[in-house]
Amino acid sequence: MRKILIILFVGVSFSLAAQNYAGENREGCSGTGIEIGIPDPNPEYCYKWGIANGLTAEQIHQQRPVVKPSETTTYSVTVTDPDFSFRAVDEVEVTVDFGGVKFAPKYILPNGENNQSKATLIVNKLSLGGLPRPFTWTVESDPNNTKCEIDQSGWISKGESGGNVTIRATLDENDACFAEEIIDVNVGVKDLVVRDVSDHTRVAHDKDTLYIVGAGSVEFEAIPNEESSFPQGQPEWTGDLSPPPGNEFIFISSIGTGTYTVSAGERTVTVISVDANPISVAANIDLAGLKKFSEMFKKPKEPTPDEVTFCSPIPPEVTLPAAISIGITSEVVPKYKSPDIGDKNSVSLTLPAIGVSGCLPLPCCSATFPIPVPGVTAKYYVYLRGSAGLSFNINIARDESLESDAWDGQAKMSGSAEVAAGAAFDLSVGLLGFTGGAEAVAKAGVDVRYNDTKLEYQAYWGGVQAILKGTLYYMSPSETIQFGVTKGPWQVVDGDKSNWSLLLDFTSL
Repeated sequence: MRKILIILFVGVSFSLAAQNYAGENREGCSGTGIEIGIPDPNPEYCYKWGIANGLTAEQIHQQRPVVKPSETTTYSVTVTDPDFSFRAVDEVEVTVDFGGVKFAPKYILPNGENNQSKATLIVNKLSLGGLPRPFTWTVESDPNNTKCEIDQSGWISKGESGGNVTIRATLDENDACFAEEIIDVNVGVKDLVVRDVSDHTRVAHDKDTLYIVGAGSVEFEAIPNEESSFPQGQPEWTGDLSPPPGNEFIFISSIGTGTYTVSAGERTVTVISVDANPISVAANIDLAGLKKFSEMFKKPKEPTPDEVTFCSPIPPEVTLPAAISIGITSEVVPKYKSPDIGDKNSVSLTLPAIGVSGCLPLPCCSATFPIPVPGVTAKYYVYLRGSAGLSFNINIARDESLESDAWDGQAKMSGSAEVAAGAAFDLSVGLLGFTGGAEAVAKAGVDVRYNDTKLEYQAYWGGVQAILKGTLYYMSPSETIQFGVTKGPWQVVDGDKSNWSLLLDFTSL
């Protein structure tokens, strides 16, 4: 019996160790370009190079790309066969001995000025004598006719219109060895603006300061020059606050109390956040001492008991309020449509009524009736009584966060007066007595107010009222009263009240 041995080979995918797929290490000039990879690559293999300095995205699948690194760079490549049965990784180092042009700043303005940007060479291998090899700066390409110039110190000047300019550094000993880079013209920052996010009318520009009250958010925006826009990587932001990744030309940042300076290119703004620092003062000025002081100078006439009953007070007296109320508030506020800060202030003053009152018995018209009955007396009195009062209330304020930041407010003064004429009689029989009388009262007053630069007044006349009074008493009218009654008032003459009328307009002064 024959035995047949069948061997079955199964394809297995495996990874090979790194081989020479990236080519030998190279050395050269960045501007000229250096080819990497092996001379005869397998056309069926798939190449994928990692992105690196001098290798563009369009080159990652080329088998032999030409790279232009600005400095010595290592490149990595991954190689696979069509059916992915193996995978290989290889690296190659490219040494740059002359290359890499950079600018500071990265762009110039089309203003024709000198020395706007400085070009420098990143790599220049030393000569055998230990000195940098000489090279020459030139404007290699100016397709937009910007008229830019470069001197041999690397300073780029002039520039009269926008566009892209290729600046080249060429090695003197080998004009095939060069390095070059493109500089933008007319992609500068024309202005830097910062806005209060809570009120976009509050704006500060280049070299200005925006004030914020308390914590808040501000928006920074870099404005490019006319007919231009910022390319990727511009503008260059520096300072205390930074934009999100990508150097966006506009961003919002939250801030707390403090000072922040932000620059975009050569433009700079400052933001200062301050506390509101509210201040509030309220006080009552006690007038009790003043009242006691004024009473020291009084020398009143002692009224008779009957005068007190019919005509009180005697003599005239002044009534003072218990206290004067004063209130003051102040705080810092953002100014209306301005980057500055201002104040919000208010003052209030309240003076309750100051009054004066008095009563004058008329001697000509006061007498005692002679009644020939023991224990019976009769008297009559005629008097004039008057009182007046005055009160003040003032409220003024100024708020610089509002469109009108002038002092404004209201002030009101009220005055009133009352005059009465009366007659009374008294009849007593022993310890019992009766007193009665009639009184005519007239009232008038005026209110004055200040509001919105205008002083206005309003007058009123209360008419005439009549009142009847009667009282039964025991022993004396000024002592224990057993029973009293008042009838009225009756309106005898009607009163009237005027409309508010202009007294003085301060805007015309």
